[in-house]
Amino acid sequence: MAEYNKGEWSELYVFFKLLSEGKLHAANSDLQQIPELFYPILSIIRKEGGETLEYHRDSNIRVVIEGRSEPIVVFSIAEFFDIARSLLASIREGEGNFSIPWLSEWLETLKIVSITSNSRYKSDITVKV
Repeated sequence: MAEYNKGEWSELYVFFKLLSEGKLHAANSDLQQIPELFYPILSIIRKEGGETLEYHRDSNIRVVIEGRSEPIVVFSIAEFFDIARSLLASIREGEGNFSIPWLSEWLETLKIVSITSNSRYKSDITVKV
């Protein structure tokens, strides 16, 4: 498994956290969260290996390749909560560039090849609210 720094791993953490919580909170001018104001997340889109993958969130998380109707895999939201929590703990423990071996199988199943986007693009993910 490739090694990344805390910032790069944190981008992947945000992906899992947003999908597990299903909310994108608003913030005030001081970047303080406004608890009662949020946008429900419908899906997150990632470009990966020449394909566009959409991670739909409803009662489960369904991974769909653009142009297809059937999901390639379905996860429970609880699984994404567990991954997010464990990933955060691994990030906090890591130093310098490090790998997170237990995450490899999850990433493969989710069709995530690289946790960082091509430097030509400004965003790693697109969130539909």
